[in-house]
Amino acid sequence: MIIPFLKWHNLTVEGIIISHEHDDHIGGLAALKAQYPKAWLMSSSNQLMNDYPCSSGQSLSWQNLTLSVL
Repeated sequence: MIIPFLKWHNLTVEGIIISHEHDDHIGGLAALKAQYPKAWLMSSSNQLMNDYPCSSGQSLSWQNLTLSVL
């Protein structure tokens, strides 16, 4: 559902943040990664190939934003 929306609006995914592994948060991740293989991944899962950890105290600077994990 998300990929047609992104394509319709001519958007590219640069990064994906997964807070936890419940299906309503992680569902569709494989399809997103297949469509946007260069997108970085930030998640709390040790089972995923994370580019950045999503755990308390971590932060990530992206474009003009600083993302802080609570």
